[in-house]
Amino acid sequence: MLDALEHIPWQDLEHAFGKATAVPRWLRGLAAPMQQQYTASLNQLFQHLVQDGVRYNSSAAAVPFLYELLTETVQQDRERL
Repeated sequence: MLDALEHIPWQDLEHAFGKATAVPRWLRGLAAPMQQQYTASLNQLFQHLVQDGVRYNSSAAAVPFLYELLTETVQQDRERL
């Protein structure tokens, strides 16, 4: 799961606060078994990819992975994700 993360040039994409190099780590965190890591990752994604309702090029790149997480895992917080 999330194997294609490495094929995205995250260093060339941006989020609300700069380069999107941490986005793969946060997306992987959504698949973590620990609730604390999942929540922290989800919060980071919201803060960086959807800042004040603005979408960034990294937001669009993250969507397929969010969909993959929703369809291939049992998410505790499906509605929010």
